[in-house]
Amino acid sequence: QHKNTGSYPPTLNEHKEHILHKSIAPAPLPRPILGQTQIIAQQLAEKLQLVGVLGVEFFLTQSGKLIINEIAPRPHNSGHWTIDACYCSQFEQHIRAISGLNLGSFKNHHNAEMINLIG
Repeated sequence: QHKNTGSYPPTLNEHKEHILHKSIAPAPLPRPILGQTQIIAQQLAEKLQLVGVLGVEFFLTQSGKLIINEIAPRPHNSGHWTIDACYCSQFEQHIRAISGLNLGSFKNHHNAEMINLIG
């Protein structure tokens, strides 16, 4: 059993009519906020004893408070940018985790902006 974990750079999502429209990674937010999102996600994964990918969506209030909106124990559409901008995509990480392999790099080699095409 491997206990390695990690996280991708947090992503900023824009929604239109309650549907994901655009994702920007890394999120252009202050470092303390970005760090806090990663700590909370890590704590959730540990408490859930999760094996695999966990997507955590937050709302950020005007006062700077983070509120969890959704937790998704699976690859998530807001992380599809990892396919082209990271050394190891969320899909490969998920397969590595559930297969008992060591995880790959969570680092991105490019910044990314993804538009969600519906149709």
